[in-house]
Amino acid sequence: EWSCAFNTQLDLHDSLLGFHTFLIVHGENDVICDPQGLVALYEKAESSDKTLKLYDGMWHQLVGEPKENLDIVFSDICSWLEARAPLPSSDAVEA
Repeated sequence: EWSCAFNTQLDLHDSLLGFHTFLIVHGENDVICDPQGLVALYEKAESSDKTLKLYDGMWHQLVGEPKENLDIVFSDICSWLEARAPLPSSDAVEA
């Protein structure tokens, strides 16, 4: 139901405002949660390390997208994580 999705988005909005680092991934064609609500969250959040990634042509459940879209989303998430918490080099792993 729309009101439930809206309330959930407001709760998420309030809880993310205090985060220092966050990534939002969302489908632009989502008809359940308006992507503009996440744009507002992104703009209002005071974090200096925040990323908003909207995917053109994708819907609400990004993990339910076709494989080629899913690969794009997961690649973006992994790249974002690796930029903030790089994996140790193979030399460090062997030591």
